[in-house]
Amino acid sequence: TQALLGVDFSAEAGEVHAISGENGAGKSTLVKILSGALPRDAGEILLAGEPAELGTPDRARRLGICAVYQEFSLVPHLTVTENILMGQMPSARVPGCVDWTKAHRRAEEILQSIGFVGIDVHKVVRQLSVSHQQMVEIAKAVAERRRVLILDEPSAVLSQEELDRLFALVRQLKQEGTLVLYISH
Repeated sequence: TQALLGVDFSAEAGEVHAISGENGAGKSTLVKILSGALPRDAGEILLAGEPAELGTPDRARRLGICAVYQEFSLVPHLTVTENILMGQMPSARVPGCVDWTKAHRRAEEILQSIGFVGIDVHKVVRQLSVSHQQMVEIAKAVAERRRVLILDEPSAVLSQEELDRLFALVRQLKQEGTLVLYISH
């Protein structure tokens, strides 16, 4: 089955676009191609007017493209701090050691900056509610400033208050010049 055929999409920095459709319409395939998880088999992707060869999720991240999928990519036995700052942990004065005070402070700052307060950064992720895990997943995605943030069905597990916070974050990212693609049914 061909999930996508003849997709032509253009967006600018600082815009928010909703992409909606039925199950099987190709939304998830598009997200996976844009985030480097699946290769495109035709056409081209331009980022800031330049051809972007994504190839892998790591390459897409280095280009500033990040996706928050319906399925969490959190490590359940690690803490909120460890999940948010994975690969970015601040070093202590002793080589090879983590400055945990700085790490916890940074994770709290990230959560606060995006309006997700009340999550204990010392807590192991598997002990969090599903909605708080979704918030941690989003915080992880915006821990580094992104050029493009793709949110794949983020509202499914959020309460109305949490959803309001998410929409406030989307408005904030828009103001900061991030392109946000919001995938929904």
